Amino acid sequence: MKSIRHPRLIYALLAIALMMFTLIAIKLNTAPQIVVFDLEQTLSQYQDQLIEANLDDQEHSAQLATFDTDLRRLLKEYAQVHHLVIFVPGALISGAPDRTTEIQYYVIEALKKES
Repeated sequence: MKSIRHPRLIYALLAIALMMFTLIAIKLNTAPQIVVFDLEQTLSQYQDQLIEANLDDQEHSAQLATFDTDLRRLLKEYAQVHHLVIFVPGALISGAPDRTTEIQYYVIEALKKES
């Protein structure tokens, strides 16, 4: 039977593997954090920008609908990546952190990358 040449290395690798497994198990069993995102304010700000652009009604409606679809898709993506449940302010009485500014920045950066 061959002897193990580097037992400390093997123990270290096993310890790292066990630690990684434990962290993954904790992450999977941890409840997502509840946060608030002001969807109405965000859509209103975008609509104000569209008004300033002097678009006709049809183009205005089309761009607002596209933004609404993209925003909702990006909110789902953000929630999954950051292990969150996102509520609008009226859905909660209190206690959840407001992530509106942070999420708006994420949406802006994601839309820039897509265009």
